[in-house]
Amino acid sequence: MSTADLDPITLELVQEGMIATVGEMRAYLWRTAYSVNIHEAQDFSCALLDRDGRLVAKGSQDHFLHIIPVSYSTRLVIERFAGRIAPGDVFLHNDPYTGGTHLNDIAFIRPVFVDGTPAFFVCVRAHWEDVGGMAAGSLSGNATEIYQEGVRIPPIKMIDRGLVAEAAFELLMANVRAPQKSQGDFRAMMGTCEIGERKLQALMSRYGSATVLACSQRMLERSESRMRQAITTVRDGSYVYEFHLENSGGSPEPVRARVTLTVSGDEVTADFAGSSPPVHGPINVGPAMAPMMVFTCLKSLLDPDGAINDGAMTPIHVNLPAESYLNARRPAACSGMAEATFSVATTMLGALAAMLPERAVGDLKGAGNNFYIGGRHRETGEPFLFYEFAAGGSGAFRGGDGNNGCRTFLEGDFGSIQPVEVAENECPLLIERSALRSDSGGPGRWRGGLGIDRRIQVLTEGATLSYLGDKIQIPPFGVQGAESSGANAFGVIRDGKEFDPAPVPGKVTGYRLVTGDVTFSRSAGGGGYGDPLERDPNEVALDVAYGYVSERGALEDYGVVVRPKTQRGLRMPEHWEVDHAATRELRARLRQQHRRFTLVQASRPTSMAGRHLCFASRATLAALEIEGGSPIEILGPAGAPLRLWMELEEGMSDASLAVDEPAVQVLNVAFGDTCQVRRLRDTRG
Repeated sequence: MSTADLDPITLELVQEGMIATVGEMRAYLWRTAYSVNIHEAQDFSCALLDRDGRLVAKGSQDHFLHIIPVSYSTRLVIERFAGRIAPGDVFLHNDPYTGGTHLNDIAFIRPVFVDGTPAFFVCVRAHWEDVGGMAAGSLSGNATEIYQEGVRIPPIKMIDRGLVAEAAFELLMANVRAPQKSQGDFRAMMGTCEIGERKLQALMSRYGSATVLACSQRMLERSESRMRQAITTVRDGSYVYEFHLENSGGSPEPVRARVTLTVSGDEVTADFAGSSPPVHGPINVGPAMAPMMVFTCLKSLLDPDGAINDGAMTPIHVNLPAESYLNARRPAACSGMAEATFSVATTMLGALAAMLPERAVGDLKGAGNNFYIGGRHRETGEPFLFYEFAAGGSGAFRGGDGNNGCRTFLEGDFGSIQPVEVAENECPLLIERSALRSDSGGPGRWRGGLGIDRRIQVLTEGATLSYLGDKIQIPPFGVQGAESSGANAFGVIRDGKEFDPAPVPGKVTGYRLVTGDVTFSRSAGGGGYGDPLERDPNEVALDVAYGYVSERGALEDYGVVVRPKTQRGLRMPEHWEVDHAATRELRARLRQQHRRFTLVQASRPTSMAGRHLCFASRATLAALEIEGGSPIEILGPAGAPLRLWMELEEGMSDASLAVDEPAVQVLNVAFGDTCQVRRLRDTRG
């Protein structure tokens, strides 16, 4: 049957039937998995792919990060096992270099046959709590090669015509720290694939396999047409942005992501030339991840309502340098996949803020925030592993504040934090605090969403702490003049004193805890949108009443004088009032403190130890209240700010800032133009 012979009603019924099949797969795994990370955090995704390995259907809860790369995995299976794929087979894959994410995310891929040939593939990818390696939970902030991160699985046929390859299964289980849970998850994922095949066969029995195959092709064509039409609404041109990860884990030097986003007719190309080479640390990803995030960002802003499948990806092209941390090769470590991938997201959001200023959005909390406490139960000696990846704030947008403590539009609809009852039942831990983090939302005319403040007391000896994150020193940016959000923060409170045991920010592996230690995880908020001095003072008063913004934050960030009508501690809007006269006076004074400088051509090298530099006089550094080598941000006429490291240059004019051509390109200005310059916002809360 050709796609031209399809009637629209049948097409919609089949498409929704495929999505419903994915939904049933998801429900089955959620109900049957053993590990908390799957049945509570729901860190897994399901999908249907066609005979060529193209994504056809996913559910609304499924994570782009899991699902888009599964096409790479499936195409690799088709290529390597050509002529050797049979009914009942299941293939496993987690290799980052050939389409995987990081080693913990294991894909199960099962063919669905029609007339003796594979017509579809049902797939599930789930994050296993542990796959071996140097640290409990496998994700290590100090890994320098992939062999330290666990078991690497090229595409293998784990189940051959319904029979498990017992030797391979035993080898896999021998290398994980919690084999009982892993065995349960393995069988649950097997069953999930069987459910998917059964439901898809039922769909083909109802409508006919030829009709379902034609519908899958038409779904791809329709999505491609929608995306091409959406791209044509954007003016042709090139849009540039760059972002720096704070460090690689193996070195304190920053890691640069730089993208040039070019729109030409009904196609878009994202070129990452100028990004850092592979790093000696865990902040690397394989070739599937940058294209995934480029698509996710473009899809979210250009065509958020259309179906998500391979057709929508067709007009989008991604160029990755052969030697880049975004195109890693063996033996580069990839534990920091989330951090590396979110660096693409931040870079894309910056470029899109210039391309689509009316749809610009503040940066997101922007890191995986993988947080592990591992050890053994005092009474039984059995191992335990607490793992979560706390959600944070989403960015504000024109007309609306960001969301608080939730997954963002670049992620799936899965868990934000582990439930207290589950964590305390499974692990010798006491959850002392789970709350929204005051002042963490980026100040703006529309405020960024808040992050989460999480504190966990350890009740046993010998436990260890590992975490892997970013945006600790350089917080998520605001757009259109808004401020940064609060940065991520991790660490330990011992004997009442707070400290960070990480050798470089955000990266620690196996730090030894003692009974009574309290670990903390404070996730970043989202960046704001628009000048915070233009936010409605009554909205600021509401934020203070609800605890989203402190009284100090109202004064310093928004220029709003808010006073309690009655006793302090009351969190109701009617108990607070705005002093409008004092607010007008304060805002006028704060506006006068904005500092603008003329951009001039730098005469010195602007790159040092991974940092992109600018130069200013001693008086300028003093006016910004920073020392040489500190990060600052430059605000262009619109969009996202550019972050650079400011160094002292003697003899410079106090009215000038020396930058290079790439900086001017990002800001979309010219030498001789003036721009506002400010230091990064101090994090409170």
